Amino acid sequence: MARPTLAHTLLFGLVGCALALAACSKGTGSSTPAPSASPTVTPSVGPSQTPVPSSVGIGFLPDAGNAGPAGITVLHFLTAGGTSFPYKPEFVNFASPVELLTIDVDATVGLAVMKSPEGTYSYLQGVLGISNSNIAPGGSFFDSYYPPPSPAPTNEVVPSISSEAMVGTSNNAVGLSVGPAAVGILGVNQASSQAPSFNGFVPFSDGCSGNVPPTFQRSAIAASSIVNGNGNYSVLVRGQHDLMSYRVTPNFNVSPPRYAFCYTADDETLGANLLANPGAVGRGMIAFSPVDSTRALLGQVGPSQDSLMLVTGLPAVITRTVPLALKGSPRVQSVTIAQNGTYAVIGTNLGLYVVSGINTGALIAVGQGASKTTGPYEPAYKGADGLYHQLKNVTSVGLISGGSFLAATASLTADAPGGGTTGTLVVLPFNEATGLLSAPSVAINNLPLNAFYQDILTVR
Repeated sequence: MARPTLAHTLLFGLVGCALALAACSKGTGSSTPAPSASPTVTPSVGPSQTPVPSSVGIGFLPDAGNAGPAGITVLHFLTAGGTSFPYKPEFVNFASPVELLTIDVDATVGLAVMKSPEGTYSYLQGVLGISNSNIAPGGSFFDSYYPPPSPAPTNEVVPSISSEAMVGTSNNAVGLSVGPAAVGILGVNQASSQAPSFNGFVPFSDGCSGNVPPTFQRSAIAASSIVNGNGNYSVLVRGQHDLMSYRVTPNFNVSPPRYAFCYTADDETLGANLLANPGAVGRGMIAFSPVDSTRALLGQVGPSQDSLMLVTGLPAVITRTVPLALKGSPRVQSVTIAQNGTYAVIGTNLGLYVVSGINTGALIAVGQGASKTTGPYEPAYKGADGLYHQLKNVTSVGLISGGSFLAATASLTADAPGGGTTGTLVVLPFNEATGLLSAPSVAINNLPLNAFYQDILTVR
C-alpha cells in the first residue's frame, strides 16, 4: 500500500539515534544530567514455600506521585498453574516518581514516565526485565520537556505527559506520548537494549485527509495491538472535546523501519468530562478490541460520565454506535476488553459493570451476581483497614492474557485526590465465555492510593 505523501513518519533505529522529520537525537534531549537511578530490587513473590508464580497474572502499579517512595509495585497474583494466590507485592525503586508504565503487546519492552526537575512528568525511562517481571529502570532517559536537537522545530515537545501508548512490538516498538499542552504526538524509540531516543513528532495541525481541527487539549492516546487487513495500526487521540483517528502504516522493508502516521477522521463531540481535569492521566477510557483494530470502546462520551460508546470503521472513519448509559449513573473511570473481543469490563466509582456486544456494536449490560443485576457489581473484599467493604471507587481495571482474571485497583476513599496507602488490588475470576465475574479471590492491600482520575494499572 502506497504511503500518502503528507503522512508524518516516525523512524525507528535499533542502534544509535533515530532520525525523524529531519531531526536526530544524540542524547537525552535535555541539558539536565540524567539522574542516577536508585538501587533496584528483584521482585519477590513471598516466602520460598509459596507456589511458583505464573508468567501472566502480573500487575504493575506506578506510585503516581503519591508522596511515598518513587517507583513501581509489581504484583503477582497467579501461580504457574493458573490459580490465584496472594503473593507479597514488591516495590522497585526508580529515580523519581513514576506516573505511567506502558509495555508492548509481547511484554518485552517497557517505557515509564517519570517526574523531572521541571516539576512535570516528562522523563521517558526505559524499563528492563518486562518479560520475566524482574523490572528495573534502564539507562539514560529522554526528556520530552525540551525540544530535540536542531533542526527539529522547538514546539516538538510534550511539557507534561498525561497518556502514553506503544505501537509495534519488541525491537520495533515505539512509544507515543501526548499531554494537554502538546501540539502533537511525540514518538520515542524503545528497543530492549537501548535508552529511549527521539523518533519523530506528528503535529495535530496537519495530516493526510483535509483540514485538521484546532487543538483541544488532547490528553489521551491509545493504539491497537494488531493491524487491520491492510496492514495498518489504528491510533486514537482524545481531548476534552474531540476524538482523532490515525492510520499508522509500518514499513519494515527499510532500515531503520518506519511508521507513517496519517490523520483520517475527527469527531468533535466525543470528549470526556474526566479529561477536563488537568491531573487526569492514563488511558483516557479508550480500549481497542484485541481481535479487531477497527473498533474501540469509549467511556464518558460527550457530557455523560455514565455512558459508553463503541466506535467502528477505524482508522479510516469514526462510526458511532448507540451509546449505553450504565444503570445507577456511575462515573466511568476505566475500560478494558476481553481477549475474545466480545465483552468489556468497566471500572466506576460505584463498582464494576460488564457489557457485551463489543463484536456486534449493540452494547448490552450483562447481569452479575446471584440476582443478575445490571447495576454495579460490588462484591465484598477485605480492605487495608482489615474490614470488609463493598468494591467501589474502582480507578483502573485490566484483564490478564487469556482472560480468566480481572484485576482492579480500588480505594476506601471516594474521589481520592491521591496519597496514602489505602489502595487495594482486587482480583476476580472472569468467565470470558459468559461475561460473568465471581467474588474476589485475591486482595492485596496497602498499595499506593491512586486518585480517581488515574487509570494507570498495567496488567498482563
